[in-house]
Amino acid sequence: MRKTTLLLLLAAGITQAASGQYYDRGTIQKNFETTDFFFTPSWVNPFGLDGFGPAVAGVVGDRLLDLQLSPSLARGDAERGTYAYLDFRGARQRTQPQYDYRVYALADDVALTESSVRSDMYYPYPGYWQSSYRLAEPVMTGAVFTRPAPSLLPGLTAGFTYSLVTDDQAYYEVPSGIYRNAESADAAASAGVPITDIYSGSDQMHTIGHFPSLIASYEVSPRWNVGARLAIARFNRDGEFGNFYSQGQSPWQNESVSSQFNARNQEYRHTDLSIGVDGQVGNGAHVGASLGRLSGTGTQYSDGGSLYRHEYGTPDELPTGGSIYRSGSLSDGDITRDGSTTYGSVFLRRDLDQDRRLTLAYRGTWSDLTLSGSSLVTDSSYSFSQSMHRDNLYRYEYAHDLYDSRTGEGEGTTRNHRISAGLEWTLSPKNRLVLGAVGTHSLETIDTREDATVTQWSYWENQWNDGSTPREELNSSRREEVKEVQWTFSHRRASLQVPIMLWHTFSEHFELVAGVTRRMTDVKIADETLALFDHRYLEANGRETTEANFGERYREPTEYATEVATSLLVGLTASPAPNFDIRLLASPQWSSLTNTRRTQWWLGFQLRP
Repeated sequence: MRKTTLLLLLAAGITQAASGQYYDRGTIQKNFETTDFFFTPSWVNPFGLDGFGPAVAGVVGDRLLDLQLSPSLARGDAERGTYAYLDFRGARQRTQPQYDYRVYALADDVALTESSVRSDMYYPYPGYWQSSYRLAEPVMTGAVFTRPAPSLLPGLTAGFTYSLVTDDQAYYEVPSGIYRNAESADAAASAGVPITDIYSGSDQMHTIGHFPSLIASYEVSPRWNVGARLAIARFNRDGEFGNFYSQGQSPWQNESVSSQFNARNQEYRHTDLSIGVDGQVGNGAHVGASLGRLSGTGTQYSDGGSLYRHEYGTPDELPTGGSIYRSGSLSDGDITRDGSTTYGSVFLRRDLDQDRRLTLAYRGTWSDLTLSGSSLVTDSSYSFSQSMHRDNLYRYEYAHDLYDSRTGEGEGTTRNHRISAGLEWTLSPKNRLVLGAVGTHSLETIDTREDATVTQWSYWENQWNDGSTPREELNSSRREEVKEVQWTFSHRRASLQVPIMLWHTFSEHFELVAGVTRRMTDVKIADETLALFDHRYLEANGRETTEANFGERYREPTEYATEVATSLLVGLTASPAPNFDIRLLASPQWSSLTNTRRTQWWLGFQLRP
């Protein structure tokens, strides 16, 4: 594939070099780009806007939301045989701080113009440039439920749901903080200056994902229903970045060639099967349970290379001065995650009186993954420069070479528990209120081990003559390591969310929905790397050191983070016909942790013939 192209470039006569991705104390698995729906059931959520999506299941009574409690609830209103739903949503962006730019302090509402940069460039820290990328999430979802054989099988309801993920954006590297708390990186693009590095050549990241499911519910008796759901996921993310530049001839420079290429390909597949049951017990009490299992595999392949060559004369051609610089790198990586997720839920729904209904629900998720991967990085560079002025001569020479090869394996686990309570209250014929509380606790752990062989060599020499005395400085070093790198990571997240939603009916054609949710989140992250050396050889300017059978520990400071986020929901439903609704939703959100604001839009359609 792309590796062939890189090898041909490297063999084309341009000396190798530049900087590949050298892990050193890092590990292969840190370079895997994870996504929220990996090894997780995918649901259609008609209120899945940012902030409200995690809170409404088990709180708001809705035919699609109830599927997260049990597939047997697909039956819905038995008096209506067919139900259809379709929505389109706006994409969310996440920004990544880039600290290798000059720092400017820009207010949130300052437009980046040439004059504003000049006027703000002396402001104090901590402003910075940011590059943005869009999250992989559905842009369209749909669902259809019907009674396929009302005469032959009056108790059978069958349904189909589908979510589409698609996006094209500029190429971006794997976000550096992807395994840390997402809250701290989830700043809105409007909070900084969203930019993307664009060069001549290829620069694209294409994402496509399909998430269909089949659902069946059957009424086995007037009081009890059973159901089953089969879902699959097919997700691909492909991107590449490349550029080539050649200066051409000029009186003062006879050659300048540079090229760079990076690519990443990711595939994810899962199959998900669940069963459920629900029924009436006692007066006004409705109970149910479900159990499901998901098996999936995610793979990621990445490669990259760079070639740089810059010459403007050699010492023989230009006795007064010259410069040579050549560098190049080649890297590739292959990461696989394979495993399963078991999930289940129980719920109780009870009518307190004719105007109030209480729902209590619990959902647990247990994931166990097997991790494996390999990588190879080679990197070399050479530079030479000479200048002469009258009797003074200066010469400089530098060479560098790196080889890093590693393979590894490990385990990853996730344990997630969610408890919710929701009260639906009909205040009047025109007003309905929903009060809820949702508590979650999740713990993610990753434990990997990888064997690494590393060789690194460098050399530099300075020579100068001040007109009378020649002088010289030499420095050389070499490092050889054979080691096992162990990485342990844990991410604990606890949150409490309180959603409140109000529906007001203006007329038979228009309905307003308004809501607010407050989420308090506490995060604790521990990150530790242990290197166990079988052998390490160090050489510096002829002085050699050899060590064997020892370890070095690199422990990141334990990270604690607390976030209080507020989201609003405003929506208008228009009903041009008795069985057809058009709903427009908007959700602004504020976060105390990132000091950001963002708004997401959502357009949905419901048909109930």
